[in-house]
Amino acid sequence: MTKCIVKGCRNHKHEGEFVGVLCAPCHSMLTTGRIEPGATFVHHLNTEIREARNEAAVVRRAYLHERQRATTAVAALQPFNLELAERLDALEYRGPAERSGKHTGQGIPPEISALPELGWNGRPVRR
Repeated sequence: MTKCIVKGCRNHKHEGEFVGVLCAPCHSMLTTGRIEPGATFVHHLNTEIREARNEAAVVRRAYLHERQRATTAVAALQPFNLELAERLDALEYRGPAERSGKHTGQGIPPEISALPELGWNGRPVRR
């Protein structure tokens, strides 16, 4: 019993037509470049590849959707970050007398003076 010489093909001479050392399905695929549906191993591989590509496309769409949601969340925080930055800048631009509370009678509230510096993403900046 001789087998088709294409690696992965399981067709033997007694199972169908052969063209030289190639079974008819492998010969057809190699000469025409088309993969015909059927029970050939190449058709099964092609089907698996197509399914893997479809699955990858679904995962990619889900990733892009979550990335868009994260970008939207960061953009929603932007006005708050700008307002907070302006308030903190206003506190920093006061003179030493105002900061100490001697001039206005009010010091910087401890909860504001203890706030960490925030970066572009709203997280504290490490220095």
